[in-house]
Amino acid sequence: VSVYPNPSSSVINVYVSGEFFTSKSFYEITDITGKIISTEKLMSENSKIDFSALPKGVYLLKIVTENGTAVKQIIKQ
Repeated sequence: VSVYPNPSSSVINVYVSGEFFTSKSFYEITDITGKIISTEKLMSENSKIDFSALPKGVYLLKIVTENGTAVKQIIKQ
């Protein structure tokens, strides 16, 4: 899993390798207190997540696939 650009002020690109991406893959955004901000299905190996409506700060982006989970820290400028 790769996430870029980070930090970002608007859109984050998420790439999940084809061997890990499945039709059940999804992401979850939480703030640093653990409050869930958003949960959505990943539509493809290359997805875009719009962070523009969120206030500046640090968030955790959890990518969940049938083959595992990855957590990335995202900085919203």
